[in-house]
Amino acid sequence: MRKTIFAFSVIFSNIFAPIAAMADPADLVSNGSFELNGGLGQINGTISYATDWTRTILNNPESEGFAFIMDNTADSVGAPSIYTPGSGQNVKIWGPGSGSNNGFTGSPDGGYFMVLDGDYGRSSISQTITGLTLGQQYELSVQWAIGQLTDVNGDFWAQLDISFGSESISTGQVNVPNAGFRNWETLTNTFTATSSSQTLSFVPSGMPGLPPVIMLDGISLNAVPVPEPSTYILGGMATMILGYLSWKKQNRKSRRLAV
Repeated sequence: MRKTIFAFSVIFSNIFAPIAAMADPADLVSNGSFELNGGLGQINGTISYATDWTRTILNNPESEGFAFIMDNTADSVGAPSIYTPGSGQNVKIWGPGSGSNNGFTGSPDGGYFMVLDGDYGRSSISQTITGLTLGQQYELSVQWAIGQLTDVNGDFWAQLDISFGSESISTGQVNVPNAGFRNWETLTNTFTATSSSQTLSFVPSGMPGLPPVIMLDGISLNAVPVPEPSTYILGGMATMILGYLSWKKQNRKSRRLAV
């Protein structure tokens, strides 16, 4: 009996192995870790840029939108803005390098990350995702954190809103103490495609007058694998056969005990 069960195990493992080993779906987001860029600095087409991402100014057009490419030196070197090009007075985030022992850490995915101001010069970033299948589910994963610019002081809050097509999610308001840092964490959500092409957008907001910054990195979007109908059929067959073999074994045992 054991040999029979083992034989069936080998057969079904050979059947299911190709299904289980299907290649992971390709990531649909381009430059999700922001490693393709124009170097440290404000994203305004002159100082820096983020390949494949579109920046949209939400308020205060004179600021040209405070969206930055930064790296692990965000609390010490920082990044130049339209107000500080070449002056050495870069925009910085509170952290050990700027006098706040708040546990700030840099990029969790590569060397660079995106920094979006939550009040003074709010900007959203977006990317159009194509090649979607209607009704297909897609899982979004993004690493995000919250900090504060070094030119302000005070307890603050920040919020990140994410939309993909007609669906959206929000982190809600997250409170952070003065000069604090809310460490990186991964946010995931499943969306259902309603079109073959949809826009993925990230919109920051925060305490007025005490600009928080929301940091983004490691953004990915993958189709949720859907098992082939044959998988269910084979699975049902395997369950019935193994169940029958188990019943047969127990039945023989019962008859021996009866004798």
